[in-house]
Order: sequence, then structure tokens, then C-alpha cells
Amino acid sequence: MQPQITPDPITMVVEIDAEIRTLLSTASVYIDSPRRIAPSLLQPFYTQSKQLFLIVTRHGRIVPASLDTWTQNRLVVDVRQSMPFLKTGDRVLIIFPVLPDRQYVLQTWVEDRSFSRLTLRYQDPRYETRWQVELLEPVIVHQAPPEVASAVEQRRLRILRQMSFDPDRLAEATGGYMTDTLCKTSIPEPSPYMTFLQETPPLFCELKNISLGGLCLAVPPKEEQSGIGMSRLVSLHFSLPLWTDDAKPEMLSLTLLGAIRNVQTASRPWTLHIAFLKRLPTAFTSLFERLESLFLEKHASSD
Repeated sequence: MQPQITPDPITMVVEIDAEIRTLLSTASVYIDSPRRIAPSLLQPFYTQSKQLFLIVTRHGRIVPASLDTWTQNRLVVDVRQSMPFLKTGDRVLIIFPVLPDRQYVLQTWVEDRSFSRLTLRYQDPRYETRWQVELLEPVIVHQAPPEVASAVEQRRLRILRQMSFDPDRLAEATGGYMTDTLCKTSIPEPSPYMTFLQETPPLFCELKNISLGGLCLAVPPKEEQSGIGMSRLVSLHFSLPLWTDDAKPEMLSLTLLGAIRNVQTASRPWTLHIAFLKRLPTAFTSLFERLESLFLEKHASSD
């Protein structure tokens, strides 16, 4: 089979929308329910002396809203403007701006809408299917210096994703690459900020699981650093094996930009939960399913 590599790379622009800026903000704390917010900080939203903000992820729009009620698995908000673009099932981020340097972010989806009232059901931040995949090499993580993350948040840079293969024909690929690059806003050339980012000291981490939207990494004790997570923006490099009948697989090389959502240090190894700034194409689902099947077969035979 011949490699399905496109003559010219496919290039797409990754819009730095409100959702990405929220991901990159060090003020953002992701939660799975309003009960995670201290009562004293939640009280102003009860009394409607403070507003919530809704980010409709399909459009990147930000809409102010007032909290009406909330229960164990959903909340109701009132919005003050027409939202004809919003549909049942749409994913919505709810922002609770509790302090100048802290905002709680709750991921939800639209369960029901009636005029200016929305019923939003909570969605676990890592709701997606996750696959256990064995890589041949560690995942290399570079944390962005604060000035690089700030330039992205302020949209002084743009993000380009290039692929050497047609994502709709991923099953036929026998190698290739996918690369996210920080570029100047005016011309599609790598910005010096990208070099700055990739020259930071690397972390070599073990992949625990992966989804279309992100991954979870284990940080070996020798790689533990006190500054992990101080900057949300990271560059990730890893290669997925494309197993064929050959003993040595071809590799699909990925260099992706992501945002650290959570760092868990209570036990060892430390774990990093990272969201990709741009989701992987849905065609990766079948690849991950195949790689997980191989992983499970290998570990079942070794028991």
C-alpha cells in the first residue's frame, strides 16, 4: 500500500476564540458542579448581584446570564438577549467570575430552552471516550514561558495546523505528520515565539490515556518540577505507531498545542490533564480503538 501523503500539506487556521482563551487563562479553575465553589463566593450569583457568562463553544460567543436555580446535575439561567443560534445539545461553558484572579468554569450542554431561560446539564470536563494506547517513546512536553502564553491569549499570534495526510483517509496512511505552529498574524511563517516555546526544558512523560480532545500524562518522579502548570500553554510531541504486518511500524508524528487543565500531585506519579487547543479529527477514533485493542491483547497475554 502506498502512503496516503498529500502533495501539499493541508493547512487550517485554529481560531483563538473565547474557549481557548479561557483554557489558557491561569485564573480558570474547571469544576464539575457549583458545589465546588465556596458558599460565600457563590452567594452573589444567588442574589443576582453578580452575572455569569456563557460561552457557546460552537460559535465562541460570550453571553451574560443570571443564575436562577441549580441542583445536583443541572442549573437554570436567565439570559437577557435572544439566542436563536443556540440549539438543544449545544455545549456551553459557564463562567463564574468569583474574584479578579479566579474564575470557575463549568462545562454543560443545553438540555432545554424556553424564551430567555436555559436549562443546562453538567458535563464532566473529561466526558469523552478515552483510550489506553502504548507509545514507543515518551510524550515530550514543553511549557510555554508566560510571555508566549500571553501573546496567544491576546491574539497577537495565530495558530496554524498542518497535516501531511488527508484526515478522511487516515486509515490508509502509512506515515506522516500533524503539526500546530504559532505564526505571525500577517504571514504564515513560524513566529520566534514558537522557537522560544520549543527551547524550554522538556518533560518526558508517560501516556496514560488519550481522547480526541486531550490526553492524560504521568510525570515520572525524576521529571517533577515545582513550576508545572504555572503556564497553561504547552507544546506536545509524540508519535502514534501505525502497525501493519511489518515488525517495525510506520509512525504518525504529532506536534500539538495544548492547555494544562489540571495537575494532580497528591500521589505519585503526578498526572497532567491536558486539552488540545484543536481537537483531533474524528477519523482518529478508529486508530485509537485499534491501538487500544493491541494494548489490551498484549497485557492480557502477559498476565
